[in-house]
Amino acid sequence: PDVSLAPWGAVMEKVPPATRALQNPFRFPEVPISHSFGSRTRQGRVALIPDTIFALRYPSGYVLYVLEAEHGNPVWRANLDGNSVLKKVLAYRELRRRSLFQQHLGIKAVVVLFVMPNAERVQTALKMMMEVTDKRGSTMFAFHAIPVFGETAEANPPFPDLYTEPWLRAGH
Repeated sequence: PDVSLAPWGAVMEKVPPATRALQNPFRFPEVPISHSFGSRTRQGRVALIPDTIFALRYPSGYVLYVLEAEHGNPVWRANLDGNSVLKKVLAYRELRRRSLFQQHLGIKAVVVLFVMPNAERVQTALKMMMEVTDKRGSTMFAFHAIPVFGETAEANPPFPDLYTEPWLRAGH
């Protein structure tokens, strides 16, 4: 009963004026990323634009939820050139490490929700998370499968399992 959906207007009140003035306040600042693929380390730069953002208001403050709907991007790539879940995870971790969520949106607590079309992709993503975090896992990322997501061009039916079934977090 002490948790409520924060309307976007309430979230925007917390956003610094410089971010509000941007053409797209949802676009996070560009950050450098790197990852070792075997003996080779690859580097890149990423400016993420999530599929949507919302917040929940708790008695202790706001928690920002960033949604990434991953229907076509691979979980892994052999490099950092194209889109992948790995590339997004690396960028979100760097945004947190640099405290850019707080600087950009005025909210420190962030959870990144990845929705994927099947349980196999979720399991692959969880394995990738364990590798990226040296088997520590992460509470920042949560994964859920919507079996019909991305399967047809028609609108998907409501999927109440998103609210009633647990989201999976690597190592937690």
